[in-house]
Amino acid sequence: MSAPGLFGMVPIRADNPHLNDFPVLYHLLLRQVSFPAIVLCDPEGRIASWNAGAERVFGWHEAEVVGQTGSLLLAPEDRTTGLFDEAVTVGRSEGTCWRVCKDGRRLFVACTVVALRDEAGTLLGFGIVMVDTAEPLLSRRESETSAPSANEKLNRLSGDLRALTANLLTVQEAERRRIARELHDDVSQRLAVLEMTLTLLQQKFYDEDVPVRADFDRLIGDVAAISDEVRSLSHRLHPSILEDLGLVPALRNLCGDFERAHGMAVHFSVHGSLAPVAMPVATVLYRIAQEALRNASKYAAQATVTVTLQAEFSGIRLRVEDTGPGIDARTLVSKTCLGFISMQERAKLVGGTFVVTSQPNQGTTVEVYVPLSTTEE
Repeated sequence: MSAPGLFGMVPIRADNPHLNDFPVLYHLLLRQVSFPAIVLCDPEGRIASWNAGAERVFGWHEAEVVGQTGSLLLAPEDRTTGLFDEAVTVGRSEGTCWRVCKDGRRLFVACTVVALRDEAGTLLGFGIVMVDTAEPLLSRRESETSAPSANEKLNRLSGDLRALTANLLTVQEAERRRIARELHDDVSQRLAVLEMTLTLLQQKFYDEDVPVRADFDRLIGDVAAISDEVRSLSHRLHPSILEDLGLVPALRNLCGDFERAHGMAVHFSVHGSLAPVAMPVATVLYRIAQEALRNASKYAAQATVTVTLQAEFSGIRLRVEDTGPGIDARTLVSKTCLGFISMQERAKLVGGTFVVTSQPNQGTTVEVYVPLSTTEE
């Protein structure tokens, strides 16, 4: 079985139990990358995924290494480099070290280790990116006159990974839109028909015993509740109001819904004359506001939240502030890592900047700025 990916048709493997904790889309995207070597490990250090770049650099095929510990690659003098310990503590670590290939060759690699956590802060595993510092990235002719440094390689790698992340976010948003449409157009309509059918049956048994009518009342109420939840889920996946009415009504509606659902005071305001915002930018700002409110509900449940949309001469600024207990730098990195990384990558997707400011007992502020060149429709 295969599915379309960024690099053509990507094979989907369903026989790898070690991938259960990793997003399938990441596997589909990264598996086909021939540079650099990218390895995913579970929390115990067992290899869960091994891309084409790792096969090319180290010589082992994925089937040979999946399930084995990463010590397979370690040179004796590098068994205590501490990169994984540092990644667990601060989120990521970088360094250089020696690695061993299948044929016994030793490579000096630039290595980046990222601790992968869910929104609750649970460690899911590690992502390891390795670049052979002796391997040229330039063409043969260019390499005769210049040899790229490890920093240059890592910078190029960083750009490649950002491009992969941007494509992943785009695919994710398209998939959310598709699922939301199916929930609204198919599942919701079927539930509506079911509710009407039950109402008609209830009328036929109107003169029957009270318990029968009570059963119908309960069933109709259950179907109505399920229908409301499906509509709410569809809206959370992809708010149609964003496309129909624009960013400001969508954010105002989001704040109102969030206030009612979580019992928090959420204030929304718009400053300046805001021109129509391009849909990619509107979607990014909406998702960042949504994620920031979700974080506030988890870590500042009794706080007041202020959402401000500011039209500026050179762009547009979104600020989400709460009066909660705040969070320290270590918590920003380790416990809510994926949420903040997601917001940051979304901002980069439209050329914006993203900043989180927080201190214990002084609340948290999430701010994103998008320049005018990318906000215009």
